[in-house]
Amino acid sequence: MSIDINFQQFEDPPQEDLDYVREQFLAFNDRQCGVFPAKALNLFVYGPEEQIIAGLVGEVSWGWLHVDIIWVLETYRRSGIGSALMDRAETEAIAMGVNQAYLETTDFQAAEFYKKRGYHIFTQLKDQPPGHVCYYMKNTNLDHNPIKT
Repeated sequence: MSIDINFQQFEDPPQEDLDYVREQFLAFNDRQCGVFPAKALNLFVYGPEEQIIAGLVGEVSWGWLHVDIIWVLETYRRSGIGSALMDRAETEAIAMGVNQAYLETTDFQAAEFYKKRGYHIFTQLKDQPPGHVCYYMKNTNLDHNPIKT
């Protein structure tokens, strides 16, 4: 049987195509394991001149909080902003009945920051990026954050 198909590759695909594939993927997943509460978490911190000085991008889904990106402008690091962002994301997850989180970080980013918050490395990839290590970390007890208690 021959199928007439057309592969295309895009650097910047049409948003409706991205949305369609994502919707189909999520619908398949929901049929396999049930529908779980899900929510995008996009938190931004603005400085005195309304510029973004920090942000967190993540989501709560399948019973987990996933922190995809957390960033703080270098001049504001070690000021408590990163902790405040994580606190808000974790509090939102707990309010949705989720008590576990995972994230990725590298050896030149913030592994120690997350360890202080109760996260543990559960696996790692060497040479991701080349010459460095990517750590996959999780916290399975968000409402017992060592920093909050």
